[in-house]
Amino acid sequence: MNDNCKNCQLDLIGNGQAACAGCTMDPIIRTVIMQAPQPEHVVVIGASGCNIVARTIYPFTADRFNSTHLIFETTGGALTGTQAAIEWQKSQGLIPEGVDIRVIGFAGDGATSDIGLASLLCWLERGDPGLYVCYDNNGFQNTGTQSSGTAPKGAHTTTTPHGFLTSPNAQGKDLMRLALCQPATAYAAMTTISTRWPNDLEHKAKEAFDSNGPAFLHVISPCPRGWGYPADLARHMGDIGIGTGVIPLYHVKKVGKRHLWYLDYLPDRYVEYWNGGKISDDIHPIVEWVQSQGRFKDLLADPEKIRNYQENVDLKWEELKKMCEPYGS
Repeated sequence: MNDNCKNCQLDLIGNGQAACAGCTMDPIIRTVIMQAPQPEHVVVIGASGCNIVARTIYPFTADRFNSTHLIFETTGGALTGTQAAIEWQKSQGLIPEGVDIRVIGFAGDGATSDIGLASLLCWLERGDPGLYVCYDNNGFQNTGTQSSGTAPKGAHTTTTPHGFLTSPNAQGKDLMRLALCQPATAYAAMTTISTRWPNDLEHKAKEAFDSNGPAFLHVISPCPRGWGYPADLARHMGDIGIGTGVIPLYHVKKVGKRHLWYLDYLPDRYVEYWNGGKISDDIHPIVEWVQSQGRFKDLLADPEKIRNYQENVDLKWEELKKMCEPYGS
């Protein structure tokens, strides 16, 4: 937290929330909201998922901010409708001068990459102001860890019991690319929570609020229950993901009519490659990520599948170099 958060008396989440031990969802939500110009005036749209189930146990809620619970597929539409209602109230003088109300949508990867993908893309297409935050724990964790569109190939879920109950060609969805297919997207960023880069999410949330138009944050949210690691190592998972390149830290800003890509951290594995050499195969290989989580136990038994996983991650960095290199980092 920064000094402003330490001195702020606003308690965003009260007693009674039922998130799993080590869940990273609450710190993500707290961090994002606290970067709003006036956190006490945010309006939160919460899609069904861990976000809602853990904090709104009927008839109670742990939320101490304005929030609305909606079904999976409606986050984007609700962002548009809520923003329009705020603008109308302003036009009628119902909102006092100086009150800066920001609308935030929080949705998991299931409600974003699968059930609610059309709603997200249509919201971005319309160009309405607001912030959409996908807290991505790589599966439908609230309903028992079913595979989602962002679940890594090879990860154990109840619908992929050995990690590979899918087409050989399946690679999942790239939410950042999907968001940036919309010309109106003003800001998009990939981030997570970690110990080595603790301020990355905070900084990007602030940039998102400062952008002029729709902003999208793709936040990897480590899940001890779904991923299979000790609950006290949640932020450490972020460290490993960033260090191995599985979770690239970058952001994209709209400048004029162009989307400019900026790299925020270059893992040691790709330093030589970024400077014209080759990828350093012996530095932080993907096996470090795979060994850290129980969901990859079947993957560990097949070196060929691990090699394929590494190739996909390296390919992602080759593409990132092409996109980010012209604009700096």
